[in-house]
Amino acid sequence: MALNKPNTQTTAQFETFEDTDMTVQETTTANTDVAVEAITTFANEVANAVQVSQPTTSALAVARPKGQLATALSNSNLFENELRDALPVTWEDFNSINASPSGHFQVKTGAGDPVKLASSLTLKLVSFQDQYVSAAKDTEAQGDNMVKYSDDGKVLNDGSGMTVAEHQQYLKDQGEDATLSHRMVVVGELLDGGEKAMELGMTGMLVQVVLADTARRNFLSHGKQLAYQIANGRMSQDDAIHVKLVAQEAGSGKKQFTLVTTTFADGKGPKTR
Repeated sequence: MALNKPNTQTTAQFETFEDTDMTVQETTTANTDVAVEAITTFANEVANAVQVSQPTTSALAVARPKGQLATALSNSNLFENELRDALPVTWEDFNSINASPSGHFQVKTGAGDPVKLASSLTLKLVSFQDQYVSAAKDTEAQGDNMVKYSDDGKVLNDGSGMTVAEHQQYLKDQGEDATLSHRMVVVGELLDGGEKAMELGMTGMLVQVVLADTARRNFLSHGKQLAYQIANGRMSQDDAIHVKLVAQEAGSGKKQFTLVTTTFADGKGPKTR
């Protein structure tokens, strides 16, 4: 896996406007002063008639130069520079893991109920991608096409050519409340998922972990933390791609849910001096 892609920087280019030299040939006459005055008058008239409008500062797209810290952080953003969409996957490519409502991870291995895994997963990251889910709010809604997926939030990824907006309208036409959620699919080698993951032969294999919106945002925040640590020389990129996903029960009463956070894998955190 290449971890040192060159960064492409776009430089704003501006056109410069140069004055055009105008040569006036004088015709020698008996009265030199009159000739000079006539030529001067002519030149002034031309200058007044032909006015070149100079660009104003507000009309130019001025590129604000990045400071050294901003450049260093951008260059060290491993998630965005190396991992985003590095290995696009579909749901059937690898075992798909998600968080259960009871504070642990689970995997669907067949037609039966999901198999319970540990409350934390250690991954060696390979890729991640956005995923949008257009679905009926009622998860028990009957009928075809109640759930559809999109990679960009605009067009469904099932090859139908239908847009997300069209599918949302389709759901409403069926009498359903339409929802659109933004998730993330993280792909990586499962280094530790507990005893059950080992029994299932998942340890050491590529898996995909589906993160809900809150967990998605936390994952991206961890990426910014990594960029800062790498830029300051406290972490290597190899350490940075080792992460731990932790599932914890949250909420109370009928609003209980599982919160997934991303942190450093054991022994792979920043090196303090």
